[in-house]
Amino acid sequence: MKNKIKKNFPRSFFLLRFFYHTLVLKPFLAIRYIYMKYIGREELYYPSIEKYRDTWQEQLKLKRNDSYTNWREEKHTKNQKLNEIRKTLQSKSKEFYSILEIGSYDGYFIKDYFEFKKIICADVFKESGEFIFEHFPNHRDITFVLLNGESLNNIPNDSVDFIFSMDSLTRLPVKVIENYLIDFGKVVRDKGEIFVHVPKFNFNNKLNGHTTLRKARMSSLLQDNFESISFVDDLDLMGTFISAKKINS
Repeated sequence: MKNKIKKNFPRSFFLLRFFYHTLVLKPFLAIRYIYMKYIGREELYYPSIEKYRDTWQEQLKLKRNDSYTNWREEKHTKNQKLNEIRKTLQSKSKEFYSILEIGSYDGYFIKDYFEFKKIICADVFKESGEFIFEHFPNHRDITFVLLNGESLNNIPNDSVDFIFSMDSLTRLPVKVIENYLIDFGKVVRDKGEIFVHVPKFNFNNKLNGHTTLRKARMSSLLQDNFESISFVDDLDLMGTFISAKKINS
């Protein structure tokens, strides 16, 4: 029924959806969030790199012989939005020389940006690099950087053309995400770009334990080093992609 209405009456469908999200869903989630936090006194969530580092390490150990370990291949193979992300990576591999993926995990997206001449994978646990080297041994220049979980200080300045990240800056402390946004301007070369996924600023993400920042705050942290800053909201229901181009120094 939903798809039928959407197909036959698209304007009415999107208008109704807008009013539903504005007048029903958002107020409900706001009330729920306030109740859980201030009345129920529940501990909603406190981001911890250590907590999720242990989880990711165990997942890779258990799936060592698999070609992938996460949800994307199982649930989103036919997802058109995911295909658009892949197309972006494939397009940028023809435009730029090097790529840095933050939160490389099991290297799920490597096959989509494999044509970059230089690939730098980065994560907060060394098992990510071991897994990637084992499953992608044929690329001529692929390296792994162990991140300290606080900043990108161990990545040389002006060393990459393109930064990509998906589902990795979702459960980090706010200060860490702010550090990353600042450090992007240091490690990206002139005319380089970033395409980085972050959660949308809404109560649903807060309730699900995702770290959220307002777009204005993220823009303010990027504006000294980047231009053409935009937020691509339609590629992921709960997240947005920051797209920006490095200013010539």
